[in-house]
Amino acid sequence: MLNFLSTQPLVLSPNKLCILGKVYEGKDRAELAAKLQAVLSRLIWFSYRSGFEPIQGISGLLDKFLRTVQNTVQATLPSVVNGVLGSKLHNADTGWGCMLRTGQMMLATALLKYHFTPDDWRDGNPAKYAEIIRIFNDSYSSTYSIHNIAIIGVELGKAIGQWFGPSTISSVLRQLANNDESLPIKIYTANQSLIYPSEVYEISCAWEYAMLVIVPTRLGLNSINPIYYKTIQTYMNIPQSIGFIGGKPGTSFYFVGYQDNTLFYLDPHVTQPSVFISENPKDCDLQTYFYGYSPCHMNISQLDESLAFGFYCKDYEDFVDFVSQIKYLETHVLGFQPLFSLEEKSLEESGISINTGGDDFDMYASLSAVWNAPTPPEFGSWTELCQDNFDLGMSFTEIVPPFNNAHFVNPARSDLRTVAVNETGDDFSMEESILHL
Repeated sequence: MLNFLSTQPLVLSPNKLCILGKVYEGKDRAELAAKLQAVLSRLIWFSYRSGFEPIQGISGLLDKFLRTVQNTVQATLPSVVNGVLGSKLHNADTGWGCMLRTGQMMLATALLKYHFTPDDWRDGNPAKYAEIIRIFNDSYSSTYSIHNIAIIGVELGKAIGQWFGPSTISSVLRQLANNDESLPIKIYTANQSLIYPSEVYEISCAWEYAMLVIVPTRLGLNSINPIYYKTIQTYMNIPQSIGFIGGKPGTSFYFVGYQDNTLFYLDPHVTQPSVFISENPKDCDLQTYFYGYSPCHMNISQLDESLAFGFYCKDYEDFVDFVSQIKYLETHVLGFQPLFSLEEKSLEESGISINTGGDDFDMYASLSAVWNAPTPPEFGSWTELCQDNFDLGMSFTEIVPPFNNAHFVNPARSDLRTVAVNETGDDFSMEESILHL
C-alpha cells in the first residue's frame, strides 16, 4: 500500500478516540484498535483507478471524432501516432486524482449516514452499498464519477489531470449535487467562512433534503498554525462531523478521526483496476471499495494549511443542534479558534422591507420573498404592527417556516416566542427588533 505518512506502526494510547463525531472508549489499547479498524473497514473507500473509460478535455463532436480516429488508426499507424492521440486521454487518475477521490469519500460517508442509523450504518448492507457506489462509477454515465468531477473542474479553471484544492472539489460537488434531484442530499459550501442558515434552508428546499455543509478553509500561510490544533479536534467531536479532506501539498487524504494529536485517515494513493458496479447486486464485486489496510495515521502538525470540513445534517432539528454546538464551542471551549461563523444577512441584503409605515406594508410578503415560503391563505397584509400586544417573535414562528421552534439569528435563545416589542412611537425600528431576536 502506498502510504506517504504512516511510516511507523500505529500505537494507540489508552485514551478515548473520536471517529466521525462519535467517541469510542475501550478497556485497553487492543479493544480501541479493533473498534477503529471496524469503523474504517465499513467506510466506502475510493482510490486511484486505472483502465476506466477515458476522460478527455475536448468535448462535443471533437471528442467523438478523436475517439473514432483513434479506433480506426490504432491497427494501421505506428504506435507513436496512437501515442499522440492517447496523450489527450486520461484512463487513470494516478498522480492527480487524490482530492477528487477524497471528495467522493466524504459525500459517500454522508450517504451512509443518510441510509443507515448511527447504530447500524457500519454493519454493512451489500445492496445498499452497491447502490451508493454506483453513482461514483468511473464513467460519464455516473453523476459523481471522476469523469464528471473533472469536467466540472474545467469550468472552474482546472485542466483535466490537474490537481484540485479543497475549495475546488467543494464547489464541484455542490454543483453536481444541487442539480441532481435523485440525490437525497444537497450541499452548502461556506464561502468566505460564513454559513447563512436562511441559505441552507433554501438549498434544502425547506428541509426536503438532508444537507452536507462543507467548509473550505486555510489555517496558515505556508503551514498550519498550531493554535488551530485544538479547533480541528473539537470540530471532529461534533456529532454532525464527517471529517475533513486535505493533507500535504499535492496530496489529499480523507481524515475521519483522531486520538490525542494523531489523526486517522483513508488514503486514496493506491492504484487499482477500475471496477464497474452494475445494477445487479449479485454481479457486484465491492471488495476493492472497502479499506482493508491497517489504519493510516499522522501527527496533526504535519497537516497542510488548506482543508475542507464536512458536516452532515439529516434534517432541520439536526441542523439546529449543529448551530447550537457551534455557538457553544465559541463561548465554552478554552483554546477554540472558530474557523467559520453562522450569520444572517442584513435586512437590506436579504430584501426584507423595514418600512413599517402605511397600510400597504406586508410583513409576510417581505419575508416570503427571501425564504421562498408559500403564502398561506389565512395570512394577508400585516398592517396592525403597532398594537400593544403585537408579538414579533410569535408572528415569525407562526407565519414563516424557517422560524419554527423560534430559531433565527440566535438559535440558543429559547424564549423568542414570548418576545414582544410593544413599540408604538416614532422610534420603532423593525430592523433592530429583528436583529435583536
